[in-house]
Amino acid sequence: QRGATIIHAPSSCMEAYAEHPARKRAQQTPRSLKLPTDIGKWCYQIPSEERGAYPIDQSNGGEDDDPAEHAKWAKQLESMGRNPRAPWKSQTD
Repeated sequence: QRGATIIHAPSSCMEAYAEHPARKRAQQTPRSLKLPTDIGKWCYQIPSEERGAYPIDQSNGGEDDDPAEHAKWAKQLESMGRNPRAPWKSQTD
């Protein structure tokens, strides 16, 4: 039997899914015997992605709203105590 469990786990939303069955199932997955050396460190760069070409300009983080619209949205998020660069804690508020 071969298989893989792929886990996407941004730390800012883990609390919302603490009791979710899929998370519990992933936590029970056997740990690999051969983990990469830096598995516990944050990945700040992915060189292969940096060399890639994207269909839209990514130099500003991929934001495509106009500056006035963005400022209004950021202000609203900040008034809710959220970080405009990472505003979500779960898929639904």
